[in-house]
Amino acid sequence: MVVLMFGFTPASAAPARAQHSGDIIVDDAGAVVENLDITGSIFVKANNVTIRNVTVRYKYYHSIRIEPGTKGTRIYDTDVQCLGDRTNGVVFGGYYAERVHVNGCRHDFLFSDENPATIVDSSIDGVPYSNVSGTTNSSSTASTTRTSTPTSSAPTTTSRSTTSSQAPSTSAASPVIDAAWPTPDSTGPRQSSQRTTGNLSSSAAGELISRVTVAGRLTIRHDNVTVRDVTVNGTGTYMIQVLKKSDGTCPRNVRIEYTEINGANAAENDIPLYSPDCGYVFDHGYIHNVGRTSRLVNDTTISNSYVFSNRTGSSGAHRGAVGTNGGNNNQIINNVLMCEGVGCSAAIPMYGDFMPVTGLLVQHNLLATTGSYCAYGGSVDSKPYPNGSNIRFIDNHFSTRYFPTCGRYGPIIGFDNGVRGNVWTGNVWHETGRAVSAN
Repeated sequence: MVVLMFGFTPASAAPARAQHSGDIIVDDAGAVVENLDITGSIFVKANNVTIRNVTVRYKYYHSIRIEPGTKGTRIYDTDVQCLGDRTNGVVFGGYYAERVHVNGCRHDFLFSDENPATIVDSSIDGVPYSNVSGTTNSSSTASTTRTSTPTSSAPTTTSRSTTSSQAPSTSAASPVIDAAWPTPDSTGPRQSSQRTTGNLSSSAAGELISRVTVAGRLTIRHDNVTVRDVTVNGTGTYMIQVLKKSDGTCPRNVRIEYTEINGANAAENDIPLYSPDCGYVFDHGYIHNVGRTSRLVNDTTISNSYVFSNRTGSSGAHRGAVGTNGGNNNQIINNVLMCEGVGCSAAIPMYGDFMPVTGLLVQHNLLATTGSYCAYGGSVDSKPYPNGSNIRFIDNHFSTRYFPTCGRYGPIIGFDNGVRGNVWTGNVWHETGRAVSAN
């Protein structure tokens, strides 16, 4: 129910709120959402939208979400009831909120210096907003936080045994992850699941797989398949995979977006993302509770995603966030990539195990690990294919979250800068902005 009208109704004269079940997506500029009691969320995708005299009850991710870049959102006389442990209140800035009362939310009013908000005469859990600790925008991101997440938790284990006396820091500041970086809140499904199934496979070219929870494995074997707003609760290895079609060729134009992979029900050495031959795009994904690296082989892009490899065990598996054991024409762009705990090799491990690492773009990623190095650069002498080529590290951020050197021994190893088309430029320490050397 989106009504186009203008003006303002005083709170004292506000009419009753009609019941509405389901999410509301507002994509008409100047629209008004009013006089509703919503069991669901509101997603604002247009300019100059007004929300007034509304109750929002939601149990998944973002109760009221304003798409970044959207302007002129105004929210009046609204109550937000967060019903889940990960549910946020009003998120991503660019809004004016007056007499807005949020309750039980993980993040209450979320905004940033780049995308500010104005909050007037509002409250958080019954406490006036101006009196709540943490609500002033004194750093690059402002919000109130109710529970800790992987972005702020200190490591509880060290990396594999070594002769080095340096241990992972448990007191160093966590990397600041502001609106410029993916977070668990800006990735993964935006809309609630409508059904749950076991293992699921694509059934036809052009299929949209949306708003489903998969308990098992998701397999794609058709052209032009889009996976959107899906949760995969993996129970074994290769939780999402793209395989060849019946004619032996790879599916074209496979896109997986706003999808969560949760490996809590799988073994610690099970792999989240893997396609042995075929490429795809994985965008705005949230991967967590996993112990192994999401592997790239050919023609794959991982972008705008948050990947936290934090499962450990006795398998002895080498661990990472996103990496490759050889392949061609892959991209890792604008992600937060962290590997924490025993067995981590790197945030981005790139090894020439099965074929050379060639044509790989690593651009604007935030890296942190308890492993030996934050990245292995595709030219590791001990591997069968030690000469990586056309590997480009551009504008990445190396964090001192665990060690002052990013990894235990340094930011990167096994990278042959300046030869075979390999490039290292614009890479910095995340916390200071100073240049990081590839040597």
